[in-house]
Amino acid sequence: MNGSMVRISFLLLFLIQFSQSYCQTLIRGKVTAPSSTPAGIRVNLVTENGSGGSHYSFTDAKGLFLFSGVSHGNYTLIFQSLAYKSLNRSIHLSSDTLELSIELEESRIQLQEVYVAPKKFIRAGRDTIELDAKNYLQGEERTVEDLLRKIPGMQISENGTIKVGNKEIEKVMVEGDDLFGKGYKLLTQNLTVHPIEKVQVLQRYSNNKHLKGVEHSEKIALNLTLKSESKSQWVGSIDASASVIPIEFYNAQANLMNFGKKTKYYLLGSANNNGLETLRGIDHLILSQDPNEPGQVGLQVSTPSLLENKPSLNEFDPQRSNFNNDKLLSFNGIFSPRKDLKIKWLGFANSKKNSFVRQSLSEYAIEDVKFTNQEDLHYTNSDINYFSKMELQYDPGKNSTITYIGTLGNIKANDIGELTFNGIGSLETIKKRSLLSNHLLSYTQKLAERAVLVSSFRWIRQHSPINYAVDQYLYGDLFEAEGIKADSIKNVWQDTENNVEYYGMISELVKRDAKGNPFSASIAHEITLRGFNSAFYLMNGSGETYRPKDFFNRLNFEERNTALSAQYTWKSPRLELTPSITARLLHSTLQDKLAPQAQSSINKLWSPKATILWRTHSKGELRSEVSYQMNMSQNALDVLPNFVYKGNRTFSSGLKENPVLDAFHINAVYTLGKMTDKLYTILSGGYSQQFDYIGQQQELNPDYNRNNLVLFKNRTLTYFNAQLNYFVAGIKGNIRLTGDGQLANYQTQIKGLPPLPIQTAVYQLSLDYRSVWEGPINIFTGLQFHNSILRNGSTRSVVQSKFEANINARLSKKIRTSLKNELYRFEKGQYNPSQYYLFSDFSLQYFILKKMQLELTAKNIFNIDTFTQSVLSDSHQSTQSYALRPRQVMLGINLSF
Repeated sequence: MNGSMVRISFLLLFLIQFSQSYCQTLIRGKVTAPSSTPAGIRVNLVTENGSGGSHYSFTDAKGLFLFSGVSHGNYTLIFQSLAYKSLNRSIHLSSDTLELSIELEESRIQLQEVYVAPKKFIRAGRDTIELDAKNYLQGEERTVEDLLRKIPGMQISENGTIKVGNKEIEKVMVEGDDLFGKGYKLLTQNLTVHPIEKVQVLQRYSNNKHLKGVEHSEKIALNLTLKSESKSQWVGSIDASASVIPIEFYNAQANLMNFGKKTKYYLLGSANNNGLETLRGIDHLILSQDPNEPGQVGLQVSTPSLLENKPSLNEFDPQRSNFNNDKLLSFNGIFSPRKDLKIKWLGFANSKKNSFVRQSLSEYAIEDVKFTNQEDLHYTNSDINYFSKMELQYDPGKNSTITYIGTLGNIKANDIGELTFNGIGSLETIKKRSLLSNHLLSYTQKLAERAVLVSSFRWIRQHSPINYAVDQYLYGDLFEAEGIKADSIKNVWQDTENNVEYYGMISELVKRDAKGNPFSASIAHEITLRGFNSAFYLMNGSGETYRPKDFFNRLNFEERNTALSAQYTWKSPRLELTPSITARLLHSTLQDKLAPQAQSSINKLWSPKATILWRTHSKGELRSEVSYQMNMSQNALDVLPNFVYKGNRTFSSGLKENPVLDAFHINAVYTLGKMTDKLYTILSGGYSQQFDYIGQQQELNPDYNRNNLVLFKNRTLTYFNAQLNYFVAGIKGNIRLTGDGQLANYQTQIKGLPPLPIQTAVYQLSLDYRSVWEGPINIFTGLQFHNSILRNGSTRSVVQSKFEANINARLSKKIRTSLKNELYRFEKGQYNPSQYYLFSDFSLQYFILKKMQLELTAKNIFNIDTFTQSVLSDSHQSTQSYALRPRQVMLGINLSF
């Protein structure tokens, strides 16, 4: 009995000691700040010598944090916040409970372009940054894109691409639901800003809800939250304006939306002829483009483009040279009839007419090939586009989802070009049509807490016929060898059939191991069938038709690809290493129907890659990637047996076989600070070498260019980029310094001459300042230098600079005004003197009511009618002059409701 009591006593004593050591040893505390309660602050608990690793926690809504089950010893508590200064606190834990009181110091912080105070920046969760929209509005913003341009760390390109830091976002959602995916520009460039309450930046975002916390994601998405009075009811805006000088331009737009819990609608209608393109950069919406998404196949599958003629204006607002008439109608909705079912519908119809006027003078001077061509072109493109997309998401169980995405597109284009070439006038017409059908069926099954299987099947079909005709023969003696007299030809045309059909399936396993390191492996099989038929015809005055023998193609191009991929990330507190590899077995067949037999090949293609991430210190990290890639061309134009007309009096033929193209890439990116720090710097550089690449052998003639694709070796590219962003308190504004450049070495060949080495270099330096003054006036100034150099036996260069000065002013509670100025300078060229162009735009807004305003705008105040630039290419240098839209003064009204 006494022995039993002794054993029980020892057991109770052991359990008490065990409980005290491992169950009741606590570190807890409260974090405070002078003017707010710091919620969501990350607290790291690190052992003194680092042997015990580290743990972390977050403060709750009251600023409280807790660590339990901590062994006695010396530790360091690290408090990290984007809105407060970091704090390190050394502690010694010798008792069962240690209570702390921590006070953080608020710090004014800066993102990339705008000065921000802590109240403007809230971390709403570990992966969410939340910003109050009203803190960035200055009164001139109309659309969501206008708002995002003012938000720190966000960069918006001319076509509307959004980047946070140096990463392009995945999507823009409204109230947590996504309508457009990577085609978000249709939303951001049209949705009114008035109902927006907050903008949330979602980091480490997963498009698939089952992959959240499982995949190794670096994706970023945006979510727009609405004001409470704008939810579950119809809200929108109406814009209408017309020009009074001259009386011929107009702009009208209406937005209407209703975002409820079970149904969401977004309707858009617009029409204008003031130069604004209603659909900009929507390729992401139409094509399959999610390369980093698990379980994706069929990316970038489409018919090749042909006979494209669009203005190319470097670093210049395209709206100034776009003579247009655009109309757009779009209906989009999200329906949730049941908790386990969601239906999304997207559709638009677009009619547009775009014209430009260009004069060009091109000089060819390589060895003994010397001549000059002059062109005057008035080109009009008329499109009618229909597009629809349906997405169904069904959850048969808690851990599984079936998704279907189907898209249908129909594009009709009619182009007319009035061309005067070396004094000879002609009229050319191009008729294009593109019928697209793209369907994806995907099944996601969560196998375990940290293991997900994604399987998908995709089918794509696209049919893109092109019919070209010109009423004048412009090709000199090109066809005289076949007995065709140039002076007898009255009409020329080319008919093209351009098709692709694709089938693909993939299964991908995404999981994390016991240490939390992510791993993924996939197997995929794809079948791609391409067909390209073209025939070039000549007709004389008697109605006789000729079809030159080397200008006719009937090609079938088939690929069957099986791919295995694997990737694993090894992680430590300061280092991440991610090796990956893709192995492909590609069986390709080229069937020239004019040849006796097909060409078949079976190739094993290996593409290894390794990525390393080194966190050099708390505010700096170095990311580097090295890869080797083996690919084969998927473009039917690269393997055409005969010539096809590609526009601008240029004919091109492909390679006789489809070779393996291998390349090596290495790059590094060093980031100092974060997008919320006062100093934010990104330095990057890289080098790539294409051991085999496809180039051109050019036959240059004043009347035509005839190009054969050939295989060259060792094309190299070296590039760098540096960005420095710094907030200067003394002048209350952000300064951003950017420098980048690239140097390329490759070869081309002129028929009859040996391969010609080409070196191109492009350098750019820019400095800008954006104020964040609290008074009625704010300014933006920017200075940019651009230098392009081409060496092909001789050295040619184009140097240009640009200066911007913009002023926004609030004259009273009801009156706002802005003045935007752009000064371009081009150094003297061979055919043009040094040139200056000054563009000024002015706007005046008068607020009748809070949500109603009148606006007076004046564009191109100095009525600049032409813009001239120099363009360098491998074989020639050209001077191009574009006609610009005239000065226009418009009166308009804007109503939000």
